[in-house]
Amino acid sequence: MFTGDALTADEPPNLRRHLLTQHGRILDAMAEAIAENGYASTAVADVLDHCGMSRRTFYRHFSNKEECFLAAYDFAAGRVGDRVAWEFVNAGPDWRGRIRRAFEIFMAFVVSEPAFARLCLVDILAAGPRALERRDAAARRFTGFLEEAAGAAPVDHYVPPAVPEAIVGGVQSVITSRLLNGRAHELPHLVDDLLFWALVPFVGHDENTSVS
Repeated sequence: MFTGDALTADEPPNLRRHLLTQHGRILDAMAEAIAENGYASTAVADVLDHCGMSRRTFYRHFSNKEECFLAAYDFAAGRVGDRVAWEFVNAGPDWRGRIRRAFEIFMAFVVSEPAFARLCLVDILAAGPRALERRDAAARRFTGFLEEAAGAAPVDHYVPPAVPEAIVGGVQSVITSRLLNGRAHELPHLVDDLLFWALVPFVGHDENTSVS
């Protein structure tokens, strides 16, 4: 559970304080139900079991399961993305440090909120075309963060334009694997490894080794 607003390396974006309303409690319940059953097997009744609300209350906020799921995704992915954006403005001029902070924030989110993390990384793939559009938009946003930071790197060689997208996809794959195998607690310890891999295309192996 997120416990505060302190902007430290191991503190993820604060979601919990936004989940105290009826609307927020339903989003939280959707994430928990999806984590237990998967998107396809989750029904509105499962969400209601988790939040203790009536069907009538649910339908005052959402038209159907898909709309609730998409709202939960927008909520979690949006707040994590906003937190990374804040860091990119406030983390200082070191472009490597800005990428590190992005990794730290996302790892902290996954460890602290595994149900929302699973919804964003795994079940989003099974929720239909509208969900995939949102997932692709979020991936583009994080790719943009990497491109912006790496734009300050002293690159003296050609970096293919698809590289930042491939880095983001690879990092997501590592995170998802750990999450699904009950090893999310390992993720904060992988920041240095993933940072090394992410920086190599921009600074080369030798320079990356010297600053890691």
